[in-house]
Amino acid sequence: MKITLTPKAEAFILRMIRLGSGGDPDAGMRLTASPGGCSGLATEFTVEPGPKEGDAIWEGKGCRLFIPPASQPLLQEAILHFVENPMETRLIVLSGPAGSCSCSQEAAASVEGAPGQAE
Repeated sequence: MKITLTPKAEAFILRMIRLGSGGDPDAGMRLTASPGGCSGLATEFTVEPGPKEGDAIWEGKGCRLFIPPASQPLLQEAILHFVENPMETRLIVLSGPAGSCSCSQEAAASVEGAPGQAE
């Protein structure tokens, strides 16, 4: 599974895992995606002590993501970005199978720095 994180997404995910896991080195963020939302996908996440049966495990730059089976096709080749401003705070999908709406493209154009990538 190929996922790319922008620097802001990477920092957010690392912070959430650190705060939510009590320092458990096996912990990660369980990221689910479903059709909907501005980018074409709505995302939800929880910090978990480990993956559930069937979850794909993505690791890169110190981040561990647990992707449930139903979300795997939606997040394949996705670029994840974290947005935080007075209007919103959320993890968004900039590209991939569903990240092609104008909001995603505008957010992608405003992302600073090259995204971190791992497979």
